[in-house]
Amino acid sequence: MVRRLARERVAPRADAIDRTAEYPQDMFELLREAGLFAIPFPAEYGGTGSMLSAAVAIEELARVCYN
Repeated sequence: MVRRLARERVAPRADAIDRTAEYPQDMFELLREAGLFAIPFPAEYGGTGSMLSAAVAIEELARVCYN
């Protein structure tokens, strides 16, 4: 899921994001709606409780956008 999101939604805008060093608010909303910000938190707070899952998600995003 994260890989597809990164490739389809983040990658097309990565050059502009990297060039300006600004992350657009709508991209934060996209990642929030996908549940990526909650991953490392316990399930009772909507996450998985997995730092490994969080690290993998970050890695997938970093593959297409360095900022």
